[in-house]
Amino acid sequence: MRRLAIAVLGGVLAAAAFGGDLKSTLSPDRPRDRAILRYLERAEAKTATAADLTELGVLLAATDHLADAEHWLLRAVKADKHSFAARYRLGLVQQRQGSCGDAARSFARALDEKPDDPYARFMLGLARERCGSKHGAIADYARAYAIMPELANSEKNPMVLDSQLQVPANLEAYRKRVAAGTLPVTAVDPAAVKTMMAVRPAAVPAATPAPATANQPPEVPAGAIPAPEAIPVPTATPTPKLPPGTPGGPDPKQPPSR
Repeated sequence: MRRLAIAVLGGVLAAAAFGGDLKSTLSPDRPRDRAILRYLERAEAKTATAADLTELGVLLAATDHLADAEHWLLRAVKADKHSFAARYRLGLVQQRQGSCGDAARSFARALDEKPDDPYARFMLGLARERCGSKHGAIADYARAYAIMPELANSEKNPMVLDSQLQVPANLEAYRKRVAAGTLPVTAVDPAAVKTMMAVRPAAVPAATPAPATANQPPEVPAGAIPAPEAIPVPTATPTPKLPPGTPGGPDPKQPPSR
């Protein structure tokens, strides 16, 4: 009964802090509070970026101002609809407040920006489990473990101890691994492959000869025997006929040969 009263009182104080003056709960003597005050000044001056508003939300969450943290993280999302950082942290703050439906929507939207982020995928599974969506939660857990198997280890991720679906989730992750798994693909003849690895490939010619044209015979590499059709055949030069009576010419007294 006493714990319940303390929890109710804490909720009332948190609501009062958000509804009232947040600055009155902060002290400039504390470094974290000073950072919050600086970010608040930027927000009030409308010069804060989405990153500034996200950092403000994180600092407020660290000081247990969860309602204020959610408020400024929502502002960060409004300033940059594609900010994975803002949406993921918004989901964490909503989860801490027990709003599993809002948290699931924030994590799902964050995963639209980074589908393979294992932390957001795991947290989406946890939010869905808390909202009663068992099949969706198991699928998200399995996908998170496929990306980052150590998330299934309670020593590295104690939050798995808060889940009642880890046995089926791990079985689903195992089925996905087995469905795409095989024994090693080994060489048929390892010795032959090793020999091939040791042989250097033949040198590649520096340039390819240009194709021969109709009036130009093909080029023959140095030292090679030219093809028969590439060897020019000399033609006989006809002997000129000399007139009779000239030196070297026929005897005019002899009859001409036929």
